[in-house]
Amino acid sequence: MNGSQRRRVALPVLAAAAACLLTGAGWGTDLRDVRAAMSNLTSVSADFVQTRTLRILDGPLESKGRLRFRYPGDLRWEYFSPIRQVLLMHDGSVKRYSLQDGRFSQTPGAWSEGARVVMRRIASWLRGSFEDDAVFKALLTNPKQPAIELVPRDDNLKKRIKLITIHLGDLPGVIRRIVMVERDGSTTEWKFLNTHINERIPDGVFVNPGLVQP
Repeated sequence: MNGSQRRRVALPVLAAAAACLLTGAGWGTDLRDVRAAMSNLTSVSADFVQTRTLRILDGPLESKGRLRFRYPGDLRWEYFSPIRQVLLMHDGSVKRYSLQDGRFSQTPGAWSEGARVVMRRIASWLRGSFEDDAVFKALLTNPKQPAIELVPRDDNLKKRIKLITIHLGDLPGVIRRIVMVERDGSTTEWKFLNTHINERIPDGVFVNPGLVQP
């Protein structure tokens, strides 16, 4: 193969490599590509650190927990510290529990508004359902490190939440972090760690609040 032939072969290869870099290691260039990238996702397990910053407080509030998701809509969102609380979504039902005197009791719990908004939507987000989201208008930004910006559609929600940004991970199907900015200047960030996808998760995880240990 002469020099001219090598250049003709190399150019398409370089172009393909550049395209992969610009599309965020497989996420694509628009919201339809994101949905396609997440279409093979059957489950997600991840630890998270939630950091909430309030204007009225000198320092941030930190909570730690674990997320379990199973397609199409089963969710376990659990806080291990500072208070043990669990939200379970299974077969269309939503139940909240708090650990009191060594036992889980069903209770509304002291969930922040931001946490409630994210927990209600994250099952939809993990399915890649951004284009048809009736609650938020979505925009894919920053192709090198893809992120999805979500702006509330509802006027009442707009009064409380300014913007939610979902930072996508290096691998399709993985969310790296979520940042929510409220109208009063408060922020909440969820960082997801030790993420595992497409592992089998038994039904009990989404039904029994005491099944999973910290």
